[in-house]
Amino acid sequence: IKPTGMNLISALAYYPIEAFFKKEWVKNFAMLTAVSVICFDLAYVHCSVPSLLCLYIMPVFLSVMFANKKLIASVTFLNIILFALTVFMTTNEISGLDFDGYYANVLVCFVVLICAYIFANILADYEIEARFLAATNQKRQNEIFEQVKRDPLTGLYNQKIFYDTLSVAMMQCYKVCVAVIDIDNFKSVNDTYGHATGDIVLIKLSDLLKNISGKSVVTARYGGEEFSVIFKDMDVKAAFEVMEKLRKEFSGYKFEQMNNSSVTFSCGITGPYSKNDSAVEFFDEADQALYYAKSHGKNRTIIYSDIHEEKK
Repeated sequence: IKPTGMNLISALAYYPIEAFFKKEWVKNFAMLTAVSVICFDLAYVHCSVPSLLCLYIMPVFLSVMFANKKLIASVTFLNIILFALTVFMTTNEISGLDFDGYYANVLVCFVVLICAYIFANILADYEIEARFLAATNQKRQNEIFEQVKRDPLTGLYNQKIFYDTLSVAMMQCYKVCVAVIDIDNFKSVNDTYGHATGDIVLIKLSDLLKNISGKSVVTARYGGEEFSVIFKDMDVKAAFEVMEKLRKEFSGYKFEQMNNSSVTFSCGITGPYSKNDSAVEFFDEADQALYYAKSHGKNRTIIYSDIHEEKK
């Protein structure tokens, strides 16, 4: 009953320690200490079986799973102390045994424990390398996936991610607005100053869009000189104010490559969405508002619901 009770107490003692300490290393060491105490209990109670001293290799090998060489060394040191304590405490209880044979077994078990430490370090090296390679591969996969999601020139999300994000937002958010931007007279910029200058204009606008991007605002390059913005949990008036501020900031920028000329854009906004609308249909409303802005003076922002009012 006594050794069984000690084993049970050792096992249960781990849980309050785990709850109290926050550091992962301390939790791991506490768990391996509990296992070491159980090994001590078994080796001491059954001292007539010296080979049970080999039980001390168990916590050493268990420490390999954490891939921490400092932890392996600490656990091994603890078990060497418990090993020596077991031998010291059982010396008076083995009078009926052959001392020479007993200590020969002790020596063999101690050598096994040291070998376990050496092999545990070798296994830890393999585990650390495997984890490093796995983390590197995962990071590389994430980078590739992120590259696939983004437009290579501007770094904004591409059209596919835009529609995927919009579809999810329409299912999860109570309010959603969409804005579509088109740079005015962009073809003439390319024809007059070259495509390299056109790219500079695109990058400048994309940088301004990144500045407004966040948890509730998602920006994307829809294609060519056209960009799109998703506003989550934001009404159309607030979205209009954001786009108007952006439009004025962009139109006020002077491009050195264009003899300090400025470039403008037109914008169409729609919101809120109808429950029966798909993401494509919802976007089409913003696109219609953009077309109206382009055909009625350019360099302006039009809300889809205001088109009929303007026509009146």
